[in-house]
Amino acid sequence: MYFSSAIAGFDERNNDKMGTFAKRLNTTVDDVRAFAHRMKTADQPLDAVRANGRTIADTLPDRGPDPETRLSSKRERIALVARLRAAIPALTRRERLILCRGFLGDKRQSLTKIGEELGLSKERVRQLETRALEKLRSVAQFPQAAE
Repeated sequence: MYFSSAIAGFDERNNDKMGTFAKRLNTTVDDVRAFAHRMKTADQPLDAVRANGRTIADTLPDRGPDPETRLSSKRERIALVARLRAAIPALTRRERLILCRGFLGDKRQSLTKIGEELGLSKERVRQLETRALEKLRSVAQFPQAAE
């Protein structure tokens, strides 16, 4: 490797040499010291099991889902929003109000409060909510939720 011969003779305790090299590379002495240490250490396979039973790969930070998974999730969300927008007109004004108050507000309202606002019983609001959700599922072609 390019730096191998230059780093091989380094004394990590010699701050003058480290400082000169750091200045030449336009970086910090700590970065040069860490790089020198890594260059002197033997390579290890990521799947090698250590004494504690973990691999090096186990200690690497998780970067989350890969780009392909993120893209497919984004496409699924976009399709879901489109289906929901298409399904909303199938609801009555009262059903839309119940769903908005029950699911979409900053603070979800209870069925009792929604019922008081509409002059309905809690049970009737629950029935209308169930019917509205069934309409959304059928129009937007959602799978039936397991209860």
